[in-house]
Amino acid sequence: ECGDGEDAIDVVRVHEERGGDLRRLVEEMLPAARVLAGADGTELLASVDDVLEYLESYSRSMPGAVPSLRRKLDEIAGSNGELLRVSRDGRVPPQPYHESLLTKLGGKTALERAVAMLEVATDHPDSRSDGFVQLPEA
Repeated sequence: ECGDGEDAIDVVRVHEERGGDLRRLVEEMLPAARVLAGADGTELLASVDDVLEYLESYSRSMPGAVPSLRRKLDEIAGSNGELLRVSRDGRVPPQPYHESLLTKLGGKTALERAVAMLEVATDHPDSRSDGFVQLPEA
């Protein structure tokens, strides 16, 4: 896995060893990312290949970096919750692979935390932050 612990791999190896999984995840999440990015994401989010190329280039800029699973789980509601919200709102297809990975990496509580964010956003629409996607400077 690409998180904390003995089995952790660095971000470059994620592309080399788990490229198929990464592609599948990007394919599933891309429609939601496009909704969240709006017009600002048109160029970077044009295709799955464009996103994967950007991610790999970014990863290769910091060889040896290992993503922190603990940190990601702490941020799960804001990032994953926003992406899942777009699907659960019916604006894009469901994200079953994304949800299964959250459960696999963080347990059932990880998915529950991401979904809890959805419930708060639904109850308080002003708390939604459709602009959370950070795009590189042109």
